[in-house]
Order: sequence, then C-alpha cells, then structure tokens
Amino acid sequence: MIKFCGRLFILCMVMLLSVPIYAGTSGCYVIGIDSSQNARIENGGLQVVNRWIDFGEISGERPIEATYTLRNNTDSTIEIKSIEPDCVFSGYVVEGYFIKPFEELEITIILNTSIRGYFKNYIIVEADTEQRFYSLVFEAIIK
Repeated sequence: MIKFCGRLFILCMVMLLSVPIYAGTSGCYVIGIDSSQNARIENGGLQVVNRWIDFGEISGERPIEATYTLRNNTDSTIEIKSIEPDCVFSGYVVEGYFIKPFEELEITIILNTSIRGYFKNYIIVEADTEQRFYSLVFEAIIK
C-alpha cells in the first residue's frame, strides 16, 4: 500500500507538546529530541530497531528509499494506527498495519531527490501502545 503525506504538522504538535517545534514550509522540525542516532526505542512492547537513517552525501540521480523496522515484543498484536511522513517525502510503502506478536513490520519511505540540499525530516508513527507516537528520522545531503 502506498500513501501520501497528510496532516503531519498537527500530528507533530499532538505528539511533541513538551518539545519545542518549528513549523517550516515542508513540515515540522523538532528541536531537542534525543540525538543518539540509532537509539532503540522500546515502550509498551513496540521496538523501533533503526530510528535514525543518515544517507550522508548522495547524488540526486534517482529517488531513494529508507526502510525502518518496528518489532513487536509482546504477546498481543500491535496496530499501527497511522504513518505520517513529512511532506518532503514522495510517499511510503508498508505491508500492513498490524504487527503480530514477536514479528516485525517494515516501513519504506520514498524521497524524490530532484530537490537539492540538506534534509532532516521526520516520520511520525502512531500505534496502540503505551507510548502512542514514535518519531523516525531521515537525514541526507542531496547534491
């Protein structure tokens, strides 16, 4: 299933009320988030295996994809209620919205590289877990 970005700014505001937010033209930028790039987030049984993907410098010859992995470490099925990529992304691909116990779900984000510059953008995932929202980070310099 492919879905295009939606109400990201509002979702960022709801998720990050205690973190300063700057609303830019391409979505929201979060200031003060944990900077440990590959920190594993595990709360309520949902583990984000690779929270931060940094491509470094890349050429803008073709679209690029970043794949994030979510792991269910519980005995119950976890529902992914929404996936909201920043509007700079072309869209995303996901195989489903339910993660069975002790299984994984991959979310692939697609970025059109025709726009040049530095990108640090966020994908907000909402799940039916104790920690309701999860922030995934994408970073690249497109030449």
